[in-house]
Amino acid sequence: MKKSLLLISLLLIATSLVVAFKPKTKNAHLTVLSRPPIVYKTLNGIDSASAVQMIATFARYYEKDISDKSISTWYSKDQIRDIYKILNDEESKGADGIRIYFGCDPPSPGSTELKTSILLVSTKGRTISPPDETKSDHGDYYAHETSALGRPTGDAIDNDADNVYNQGALLYGSVMPGQDTCEEPSKHYINIPLAYNWVQQRREGNGKNDKSPLNTKSEWFPMCFIKGILGTIVNGNNGSVFSGLRIYLGKGFKDEKNKIRDVFVLVPTTSTSIGDADFYRCLEDISKTPFCSVPQEFYHSNSKNMLYAMLAVYDNGELCPTHCP
Repeated sequence: MKKSLLLISLLLIATSLVVAFKPKTKNAHLTVLSRPPIVYKTLNGIDSASAVQMIATFARYYEKDISDKSISTWYSKDQIRDIYKILNDEESKGADGIRIYFGCDPPSPGSTELKTSILLVSTKGRTISPPDETKSDHGDYYAHETSALGRPTGDAIDNDADNVYNQGALLYGSVMPGQDTCEEPSKHYINIPLAYNWVQQRREGNGKNDKSPLNTKSEWFPMCFIKGILGTIVNGNNGSVFSGLRIYLGKGFKDEKNKIRDVFVLVPTTSTSIGDADFYRCLEDISKTPFCSVPQEFYHSNSKNMLYAMLAVYDNGELCPTHCP
C-alpha cells in the first residue's frame, strides 16, 4: 500500500512539473500570427523578382528605345500613406531614401520600342569597398515587414498626355501654370518655367515627336526629402488637403559632360472638379514636416544648372548613370 501511495505521489509531482513548464503554445501561436508577414516588393507593390527583371530589361534596351516619352504616374493619398508609414517604420533599421526606376518587359521581337513603367524601391545606406565613384552609397532593398503592400499601384501612363492633362496634369498643358513664391524653399525645388519646359520636352503631340532614347535608368532621393513631401501630403498641414503625388518624366539639365539628362519631376496633387490637379504652392511654407534644406554630397546632378526658388515641383536627386546602385 505504501508503495502504491508513493508511486501515485511521484506521478502527481511529475504531472505538475510538466504542466508548469509546458510552453504556452496558444499564446505563442497568437503572437506569431499577429506579426505582419515579410514581403519582397517595391514600394508600389511589384514583387521583387519581377521588379529586378524589369529594371534589368530596361537597362539592356533603353539606349535604343524609340517609343514616345509622355510618361507619368500618379499615387493616391492612401497609397502615399502606406509608403510613408513603411519608410517611417524602417528608418530605424537603416532606410535612407527611395530610388525611382524605369523598368519594362522585353520588347516585341525585332523591335526596340519599350513600354516603360516606373518603380519605387526603398534604399539603405551602405559602404562600398574599395570606393567606386560610379556606385551609389544607397543600396536597394525589397524586404518589408508589412501587410500594406498589396497589388501594384501607380502604373505609369505612357504617351497619353492629353488625357492625363484633362485629369489635372497641368504641366502637359499648352499654357504654363501660374507661379507663386516660396519663403523657405528646399534644395529640391525647381521653378515652374523650368519644370514646364522639361516636361514639355518629353511631351509628344502638338507638332513634337522626340523619340530619342532615355539616358537615365534611375534617380535616388534622400529620406529627409521623401518624408518631407510624403508627410505633407499625408498630414495636409495648415488647411491644405492633398489627394496624392504625380511623377512626370522630364528632359532636364545638362550634366558635367554637357549631356541633357532625363529626370523625374514630383508634384503633389489636390482633388478638384476636373480630377487630381497639380498643386503648385510651396510645401515648405505650409508643412510641419522638415525638408532637406542644405545640399549634401549625395547630390550628383549638376546643381549650378538648376534654378531653385518657387513652387511645389521637385527634382535634384542622384542619377544613374553615373551613380548607380
